[in-house]
Amino acid sequence: MTKTFKIILFSLLIITNISFAQTNSEIAWSKAKEAVKLMDKGQYEDSRKLLLEAQKLDPEEYTFSYEFAYSYYLAKNYESAIKEFEKTNKYNKVSAALYQTWGNAYDIIDNPKKAFEIYDLGLKLNPKAGVLYLEKGNVYNDRVSGEKAIPHFEKGIEVDPTFSSNYYRAALYYLKSTEQIWGMIYGEIFMNLESNTGRTVEISKLLFDTYKSQIKITGWGKSQVDFCTKMIMYADQPNQFPFCMTYASTLLLAIPPETTTIDLSSLNTIRQKFIEEYFFMKRNEIHPNVLFDYLKKVSEAGHLEAYNYWLLQKGDTIEFDKWKVTHGDNWTKFGKWSNDNYLILDETHKFYQNQY
Repeated sequence: MTKTFKIILFSLLIITNISFAQTNSEIAWSKAKEAVKLMDKGQYEDSRKLLLEAQKLDPEEYTFSYEFAYSYYLAKNYESAIKEFEKTNKYNKVSAALYQTWGNAYDIIDNPKKAFEIYDLGLKLNPKAGVLYLEKGNVYNDRVSGEKAIPHFEKGIEVDPTFSSNYYRAALYYLKSTEQIWGMIYGEIFMNLESNTGRTVEISKLLFDTYKSQIKITGWGKSQVDFCTKMIMYADQPNQFPFCMTYASTLLLAIPPETTTIDLSSLNTIRQKFIEEYFFMKRNEIHPNVLFDYLKKVSEAGHLEAYNYWLLQKGDTIEFDKWKVTHGDNWTKFGKWSNDNYLILDETHKFYQNQY
């Protein structure tokens, strides 16, 4: 056998082995996909058989082990799920979903202490996993209080600004507190992250209802706003008003003196004027806000009216429908524009209360 032939034969063997490995992986994933379909139908035992076959074909892929454990979780066999999650944790690469469902299993069997340990274990490996802060907050919210939960929701917002559920939870908490200002902002950001769900219907209505209850018209040119109570000033910053005060004073300036009622039409006017005043008075330099920056962009593009009606539509669907009939062209143009001009959130563009 010549040296050249040996090299060619060796190369063919390598290619054959690689192809075989790829084929095994493809077969494994095909079995896993079928297993998930069976899980969706409640056929957990049959699903696990396929997942075991997938694991044998591709033992390095953690997903098959996770789905195997998850099948027990879906079947409400939490003790078995926990045992299998422990096995899955031995893989080199795992996702936050493992620690989420593993911790949830402990919480469901009434062991919140162990649930927190699992969530924290996941956060050590992935400190920017907003979903794990969400679950920690949920446990506190369900077992202790919203006050204990909110720091975890807000930490999740800080480290994972595109994950919508923490905004949703934070908005619900603050909109039912005396510090609605934070709920208004978290809720609006949430609306920009999630579309057409039961949760967006809920938040849209809550935002409208909060505006309506916290803006009080007492006479011609007389109005009051009450979105917060904590107006703390610091000795080392005597000339810097707290954001709560800045927000309230700007909102008051934005209310036209002829306003007699708070509805979608008047709120559209108020919100447009608010953004105009906020930047005209350079309040963005003291209290920069990624949401307000975006609203300024929407305004400059000529779409803020449509945006405002979209945001608050569930507060008064009848008024919204009437507006849409007479502003169909505006609505269509806004929809097309927003597809490519959405609120950008990332490490350098985000909002959370502790920024101020």
